Amino acid sequence: MKKFSSEDIVDLEVKDPDDKPSGKLRRKHRQWGGASFGLLAGMAGLLGGRLGYLYPAFDVFAQFGMQFTLMVIGFALAIFMPRFKAIFGFAFTAALIAGYGAWPHLNATDLSRGPFPVTAGEVVFRVAQFNVFAENADNAAIAKEVERLDADVVTLVEFDRSKGPILQLLARQYPFTHAYYDEDYRNFAILSKFPIEAIQGKAIWEGPPYAGALLGGKLGGLWVYAIHTTRFPYSRAQLNQFKGLVKKLESRAGPTLMMGDFNTTPFSRLPGLIEDGLGLRRVTHMPTWPARLGLPQLAIDHIFISDELRVVAEQQIGNNAGSDHYPITMTLAFKPR
Repeated sequence: MKKFSSEDIVDLEVKDPDDKPSGKLRRKHRQWGGASFGLLAGMAGLLGGRLGYLYPAFDVFAQFGMQFTLMVIGFALAIFMPRFKAIFGFAFTAALIAGYGAWPHLNATDLSRGPFPVTAGEVVFRVAQFNVFAENADNAAIAKEVERLDADVVTLVEFDRSKGPILQLLARQYPFTHAYYDEDYRNFAILSKFPIEAIQGKAIWEGPPYAGALLGGKLGGLWVYAIHTTRFPYSRAQLNQFKGLVKKLESRAGPTLMMGDFNTTPFSRLPGLIEDGLGLRRVTHMPTWPARLGLPQLAIDHIFISDELRVVAEQQIGNNAGSDHYPITMTLAFKPR
């Protein structure tokens, strides 16, 4: 009888010759995994923005709330694609983000001229807000764009002393101006076709620097404020600036128009502090920065109005004139008391 050695012993487990790992199944899992990861990453970004209510540093995620939303939509659509789910997710997301940046340009060339529906006693006027960018040395281009926008009231941010000649270039169109120069964020100009009866300006205090002007004439009694807050990574300081602004102005009653570069998007908690604390409504929503890419992504330039004002023509952007921001303009109606 033949003896078997250990070398003769073979694996006695019965194997199905067709039982092989499926490369197709592995690829399918990778496709689902890539799409699911993109979807979860977008949702995590949105959740991070909400955590800004607890920890100010997380508010940076809220600044990109629209992009995270579009990411969720893009990868959710990709899940329904039969193949290449992850690739389609990235493609859909990129297309949606590019479309978001292109959206403000759709009606940017033709400024709303009216006629507008108004009630008895209402005054219709156009406003504009423009962060002209401190490093932008093309004063002529800035003046030309402000002239083209032809707003009745204009706030200019990062308007340092080197840009003072712009006021002379626009003196005929805007006979009433208030320029407030200081340092860094504390540079403003308010241009008006209506008389300015009183002015304010504050640089060093527990809140953002601002310039204010009380208008007369047909807009008599309307306070106009130009605001510029700090930005990430100084999230806690920015939160304190918003709270300080509310504390400073909460006792002021009457018609109010607040415009500026708030360095925060509608997804953040910060605009709500102004709405709740001062009883103002944010009426802007379009992205305005960065202008140099041609497809702005962050809606950080805003207009807030009190109940005495209402919107009769929605927000539009203008030409950046060498700035890293697009100017914004809209038409309002004001009914003096």
